[in-house]
Amino acid sequence: MKVTVASVSDTGVFTFDVSEDLEIENFKAFVEVETGIPSSEIGLIFNGVPLLDQKKTLAQYNIKDGDMVVLDRIRAVRSQEAGGSSGGATASAGGGAGSAP
Repeated sequence: MKVTVASVSDTGVFTFDVSEDLEIENFKAFVEVETGIPSSEIGLIFNGVPLLDQKKTLAQYNIKDGDMVVLDRIRAVRSQEAGGSSGGATASAGGGAGSAP
């Protein structure tokens, strides 16, 4: 079956000829090869629903021949989370025990 992947940004539009039994993690690998975006940074959305279960197949998400899936790169979200938690930990440690005595 043919599934089209359209990027939220300007990465492009890609069409893949895949099996309906293909798991999301393997579908992301196809998308990675075509887009150059690491699969760990690929977020897929179908009909407004994020495809979060990597072991589910395209068919289990009710994706059929001719459907379109939206690609959203999630790198920025992960960077903010990592920066926010380490920044918060540094600020608490520095402002707490280190400066009081």
